This record gives sequence, structure tokens and C-alpha cells, in this order.
Amino acid sequence: MTEVFPPRVSQSQDLPAYAQKPPEELGLARLLVLWAVGSFTGASLTLIKKLGIDKLLQKATPGWRAGLARLVSATSFGSRTVGREVPVDNVLTCWVNYSAINVTEDTFRPDGYKAQDFPFGALDGFHEWRAHFLSLCVKAAYEDMAMVRNITSTDWKPFFYVGMLKTEDKDHGGPQERRNQLHARLKCDHKRAAKRAKAIDFFIPQTRAHVITNEHSVILVFRGTEPTNLVQWATDASCEMVSQHEVVGKVHEGFYAALFYRSKTSDGNVASHAMFRTICEKLWELLVGNTKSLFVTGHSLGGALVSVFAHCLAKLAKLDEGEEISGWPAGPQIVRTLKERVMDGGGLYTFAGPLVGDDEFRTFSQDRYGAHLFRIVHAGDWVPQVPPYGLGYRHHTREYYLTTFGDICSDPDDIEHWRRIEQSPLSFLALYIWKMAVGLRYRHESPVRTLERLVFLFIAPGLTDHWPSDYEYCLRKHSRLRRDGVLLAPPQTEEEHAAIAKNGRDEIGAHVPSCALQEDHYPPTHELVYQASEPAANGSFAS
Repeated sequence: MTEVFPPRVSQSQDLPAYAQKPPEELGLARLLVLWAVGSFTGASLTLIKKLGIDKLLQKATPGWRAGLARLVSATSFGSRTVGREVPVDNVLTCWVNYSAINVTEDTFRPDGYKAQDFPFGALDGFHEWRAHFLSLCVKAAYEDMAMVRNITSTDWKPFFYVGMLKTEDKDHGGPQERRNQLHARLKCDHKRAAKRAKAIDFFIPQTRAHVITNEHSVILVFRGTEPTNLVQWATDASCEMVSQHEVVGKVHEGFYAALFYRSKTSDGNVASHAMFRTICEKLWELLVGNTKSLFVTGHSLGGALVSVFAHCLAKLAKLDEGEEISGWPAGPQIVRTLKERVMDGGGLYTFAGPLVGDDEFRTFSQDRYGAHLFRIVHAGDWVPQVPPYGLGYRHHTREYYLTTFGDICSDPDDIEHWRRIEQSPLSFLALYIWKMAVGLRYRHESPVRTLERLVFLFIAPGLTDHWPSDYEYCLRKHSRLRRDGVLLAPPQTEEEHAAIAKNGRDEIGAHVPSCALQEDHYPPTHELVYQASEPAANGSFAS
């Protein structure tokens, strides 16, 4: 008897059903959402400023971090490393605890390959070792500068830590200038615009990026949102889309401002291109006179900044020969060189990145970077689903989906299938319980991490899949399979990669309780090509 399944849902449009409605049907809802978010953000920032909550949080962070480290160490009976000795100078060292993001998962070492060989050749397709090492980079980016330097010199030798680039804490361009900008953009009530200007001026974006290099490449790593940094949360919440000179289409207001906030220089002039220019000039210094490739990566907020940074590089690189960038004479030559190095053996890797721009923004980036643009998403992580599609946002379509069981999908139909499983209530709960059990049994997670998963199940389901350690763990499994020769040779074309990365559903019966599968969890028409094996009882990975 032939089994009949519902029609397959194609994800080629990269849109859920409601986002495929005509723009006029979404117009009113979009305005209401923007008004609600803008009003709430403005009021919240004003209150936070007056009460000094952000300063209190920053002062309390070191104590909270130390307390969490002690709790993890105590519940792990001393078996887990919660920090390391970091050199202060040539003689002295001091103990530094890992950040709250990494204190429950302290692995920073490459697995199955040598860091000195990165980027493992000039590949255009997806490569497990390359993706895994970059996941280690975005994980380490949440640490202090001294800690990242130590990780680079010990775990990633012979990589060299160049330094951290950050937004300077200087005076803003003045309330009147900022108010005028807001008046022109919002075109609404001047009183409300002035109120927002006053709040936003106080919250100068706090962008952080680390730069490391070896003999083959330069890696720029944007840091994601820190849990206790309200300024960065404000950047995430500024979700209005705006048009800018450096952008094709429209871009997320907060993410753009994180790279292009105009701060005062010491001589009283307004710095043009701000953080974006600082980053470009530093990368230019590292790439002049050699043939190194450029990789740009980041997690969460960092992933969004990767998309904006790369897009603006491509847009400014289009300037006609001889045309200059206002206030930055060397700009055209610098941005063209950086873009060429991305295309010459480099790449753009975003982990858990939220949506950044509209369809025109997305299309331009895809046309300019093609097979060098990678968007990696893990299981039930909901951060890549915000801001909503209904506001006009669109994702880069070149997606690599890490399932709960660590398999990598790139076929749109497979990704759609797994999203249905991960997001339907019954299967989500079953998988969540499975993840907690496996975390304790095979991954040897700290009991504190398991407690975090349990708490977030009731507060923000899916947020625990957002941790950089979960991304790194899945990719680590595949880096071992690559080392052991289980995986095929690196794909050279889109067709070869699509064939390798197709992920069937034969494994679902072995992993997911039958009661968790819904009627619309239909199987694919293609066969499973490969999948990652689960760890054996001793923690090793079977082929």
C-alpha cells in the first residue's frame, strides 16, 4: 500500500506564509509594531539613564561572574575549569574567570585539525574544520582582551592576537545635531523625537571586535550581546529599518549605528564612518604586502554586524574609479582590498545572527559574495527569527542548519522539515528533555548548565540553543568525522555541496519518540547521504 504524504513545502522563498502577503496587508501591523517598540525602547532608555541601572549592572558584573564560577566549580566537584592563569606582564600572572557565556563550557581547543593550517586551503564550499574553528573564535570573543590573548597564544598557536577594536567612549555629536537627525528621519512629533534623541545620545553603541592572524589569514570576530550590557540590548531593540548612503536597500537601525555612530574626535570634529572606518584601517594594515585571506565572523549581535560590515564593504567598493568617500580619501582602495581578500579564499560566517535588512539588502549581499557567505543556525534557537519577517526583514538564503542531533542541513526542504519538528510544541518538549539528559550524560555539562536549560524552558524556550557552546559542540562532532575520513572530500561546487549536506529523516525514528511527531512531519523524497553519529558511552564518536 502506497503511503500518501502532504505536499512538500519549499523554502526557496525563505519566507513563512504570513510574510508572503502583499506589503499593503502588512503596512498597518508594521507601523503598530514599530510604534510600540520605539515607544517602549525610548521610555526604557530614559528610565535606565535616570536610575543609573546600566552602571549598577556593570559594577555588579565582576562579582556575579565570580559567584557563578564558584557555583559551577562546586557543582562539578572541581572537575571543570572555570578560568585560567592569565599573564599580566612578563613576570606576574593572575587568575581570570571565564565569562558567564562560557563558564559552563570551557573548551577552546581545536579538535581533529591543527589551528596553524587554518583556513585549510582556498575552498568555496562549506568545510567542517573551518566552521568549527570560527565557532571557537566567536565563543572566545565574549571574554576579556587578556583572556582572548591567552587563548590565542596557547590553544590556537601559532595564531597571533592583534587586539580588540571598540567604540570609543567619547562625547556624542551633541543633542541638537542628533535631534535634527531624528526629526528628519522620523518626520513625526518633535517632542517625541527630542525625547528619543536625549535617550539615545546617552547610549552610545558599545561595539567590540577582536582581530587575530596567522600566516594564511586574518580573522575579524565581532562580539555578541553581553547578558548584562543594556546598551547592547538597546542596539538590538532599535529595529526600525532605515536607508543609508553605505547601504543598498534598508538596514536595521541599531545594527547600522553600532558600526557608524558618529562620535566627536579630540579636535572637536565629527569622525566619519566611526567604528567601520577604524576596523577597515586596522585590517588594511594587516593585509598590505601579503596574500592573506580575510574572514569575518560573529555570534548573535556579532553575526548581525558581520552582515552589515560585509554589505557596506561591497557597496563602497562599487564606487567609480577616482571617486572618494567623504572625509576618508583612502577609503575606496581600502574597502576594495578587504572585499577582494574575502573573495580570495576568505569568507563571512554568521552564527545565530538575527535578521538585518530588507530583500534588496539581502539580494545585494548574496550577489556580491555568493559562495563565501554562510549563515549557521542551531535547532530551536529563536534569535535568527527576529526581528519579524512582517516588518520587511529578510535573511540571507544560504543557510546551514544544525539539528538537535548535530547533523548539518543545507537543503531548504530538509531545513523546513527540521524546523517543523523543533518548533511544534510536543516534539520541542521531547527534544528539550533529550538535550538535558544528553548534556549531563555525554557532554558532561555542568549541572548549572542543565539548570539554566530548565529555567529557560519556562522563561524563553529555545534560548538555550542560542549559546555559542551549542554551535561549537555540533561542529566539533563534524570536525572529528572529517579527521577520521568519514566525510567526503570538500565539495567544490554548489551541486556537490547540496548532495553531501542533504539530511534525510531515517534517523528520526531512532532519536525522537513517535508521539512527538506530528502529521505534517512528512519524510523527504531523497535519501540520507551522511549524518553525524552520537557519542558512545565513553564520550567518543562512532563513525
